[in-house]
Amino acid sequence: MPDLPEALLHRPIAHRGLHNAEEGTIENTRAAVEAAIGTGYAIEIDVQAAACGTPMVVHDPTLERLTDCSAAVAALTAEELALIQPTGTTEGIPTLREILGQIAGRSALLIEIKPQESAGATAALTAATARLTADAGLEAALMSFDPNAVRTAAAVAPALPRGLVTRGARVADLATHGASFLALHHRALDQPGLADVNIPILTWTIRSATEEAQARRIARNVIFEGYLAAVPELA
Repeated sequence: MPDLPEALLHRPIAHRGLHNAEEGTIENTRAAVEAAIGTGYAIEIDVQAAACGTPMVVHDPTLERLTDCSAAVAALTAEELALIQPTGTTEGIPTLREILGQIAGRSALLIEIKPQESAGATAALTAATARLTADAGLEAALMSFDPNAVRTAAAVAPALPRGLVTRGARVADLATHGASFLALHHRALDQPGLADVNIPILTWTIRSATEEAQARRIARNVIFEGYLAAVPELA
C-alpha cells in the first residue's frame, strides 16, 4: 500500500485549514488554506458532492451553519455554490479543483470524503475526488469514515494513500479495508490493540498543546484546530 507523504507524518495538519472565525477566517475556505500554507502546516479539508457531482470543499451536507442559505450541498450545482459566501467572507464555496490549484505543491493535503445519502453517491464522489487529486500531483492522501470509500479510492487511484477515519470501532478490521493509515479520534488512543496496528496513526481533533503532547505518545501526527501547533524542522 502507498505510504503517507512525509509532510503528513511530520507537519501538524490544520483541521479544515487554519481557520479562526473570530478573525474572519472560515473553515474550508481559500483563506483558511492560505493561512495554513503560510504557517507551514499540512492541510485537512472535507469534500461533499454538488448536484452536478463536482467535489466541493465543505464539511456539512447542508449550508446553514456557515452561510445564510439552508439548502443541501447536493441540491445545488457547483456554479450555484460558488455564489454562496460563508458569513463574514467574500468568497464562495470552493471546488476541490480550485483548492488543489491553489495549493500547487506548497503544502501536503489530507482530504476527507464525507459519506453521501447513498452508497452510489459516495462511490461517485470518491472516484471524482481520487481522480482530481491524483492528476494534481500533490503530496496528498484521502480518508473517509466509510470503508467502502476507502476501497473505492484504492481501486480508482491505487498510488494515493487512503485511510480510515474512526472513533475506534473498526481498528481490528483495518486489513479488510485496505487502509494505509488510520485517522483515530484522540479519545480512542488508549484502546487495546493499537500496538498491533502496523500502519501510521493520525489523530483528531486536537485542540491544545497539552492534548497534542499526550496524543503524540501514540499517534504519528495530529489534526488540530483552535491553537497554533509547533512546526518541527524537517531533516
